[in-house]
Order: sequence, then structure tokens, then C-alpha cells
Amino acid sequence: MLLPLGILGVYAHYQKGNVDFKVVGIMAITFIVGAWLGTKISLSISQALLKKIFALVLILVAGKMLFLDKQ
Repeated sequence: MLLPLGILGVYAHYQKGNVDFKVVGIMAITFIVGAWLGTKISLSISQALLKKIFALVLILVAGKMLFLDKQ
């Protein structure tokens, strides 16, 4: 469901001239490389360590949202 809606959203923004295809290409390559590297790394470490890393990232993001974001 996400892909068709994403395509429609991109098309709507493209019609308004808000899509920079150079940036899109860079982002696509970065996402592909990041997904590949993330998969390789996550498969090479233990499940317990992966859970600890994920928990740490959640705590860091929560701390940023609580203390550093200004609204």
C-alpha cells in the first residue's frame, strides 16, 4: 500500500517542480548501501547485542526529543 501512495505523492510533487532527481538518486543509492550494510552487520552480531543497541538508540532518540527539541 505504501508504494502506490508514495508514487502518487512523488508524481504530485514532480508536477509542481519540487523533485530534484539528483538528490533522489543520491538518497536511493545511500538507502540501498545502508540497507545492505545494516543487514550484514545485524546478521553478524548476537541477538542480545542487537537488542541492546536498539534499546540504546531508542533511549538516545527519546532523550533528544525530551530535552533538545524546541517547540
